[in-house]
Amino acid sequence: MLTSVNGLATRAWLAIEQPSPDAGPFAALWDKLGAVLIWGATIAGFAAIVIAGCLFAWERIDPSREAVSGRVLVGAVAGGALVAMAAQIINWSYDVA
Repeated sequence: MLTSVNGLATRAWLAIEQPSPDAGPFAALWDKLGAVLIWGATIAGFAAIVIAGCLFAWERIDPSREAVSGRVLVGAVAGGALVAMAAQIINWSYDVA
């Protein structure tokens, strides 16, 4: 019974017309937009790392400034690094698949 159901499903699937691999009229626009977003995320991540480093240095140099927890600054650096690497990680996962 299972074999006949499998054969019937296979014949039904093959009877359906497969779509063409045409990317569509907006493919070039989406590629450009994706590239801009990738660069924006990378620059924003590196900017977050630099800003967190500057805040950390300023905290150590200027004792009158209110101390920010080191844990917060480490979290900001880790978040910035994750944002900076997110686009590359996604591109890598598409290349591997």
